[in-house]
Amino acid sequence: MRVQVSPGSPITRSIIKRTAWNKGLSKETDERVRKHAALVSKRLTGIKRKPLSPEHKLNVSKGRIRFLKEHPDQVPYKLNHYSKGDSYPERYFKELVKIEDISLKFHKSISIYELDFYNEEKKVVVEIDGEQHYCDKRIVASDIKRTNFLSGLGWRVYRVRWSEYQKKSYEDKNKVVQEIKDLLK
Repeated sequence: MRVQVSPGSPITRSIIKRTAWNKGLSKETDERVRKHAALVSKRLTGIKRKPLSPEHKLNVSKGRIRFLKEHPDQVPYKLNHYSKGDSYPERYFKELVKIEDISLKFHKSISIYELDFYNEEKKVVVEIDGEQHYCDKRIVASDIKRTNFLSGLGWRVYRVRWSEYQKKSYEDKNKVVQEIKDLLK
């Protein structure tokens, strides 16, 4: 016996879980992606671009940095953050800081950087990092610059990798809390 189900019915939607058509695919692994890339490339071939001089690139960079310093609410992280609010790990650590009576405040801007948790007196920063901080090369490079910048100003940066922290036992999580407390002594 064969049951006929219409394509938009709740039964069909629950059975067929579709992901994005290009999820995990590349020009090397899928013909559709290859065709799309060729089409985009074809559209762009007639466009002539004048290469930018090093001076022009430097001026653009300085202009962006000046803008971000003058408009801290326009920092790309804040504009592009998926929820435009506190992430779950940030809310978790806010509560943890409160429960454990750790002398850290939440969010502070220094130059173009936004600190997760900080103690200004002790110059300690605690960053709660999602997995993108370890997988995305651009974010890794940005974090290195950020850490070097803050270290140059005398700040000590402590990073918590959220995905690893979640998997820790209760005792190991307490060790992380103790390490943070020790930094503040």
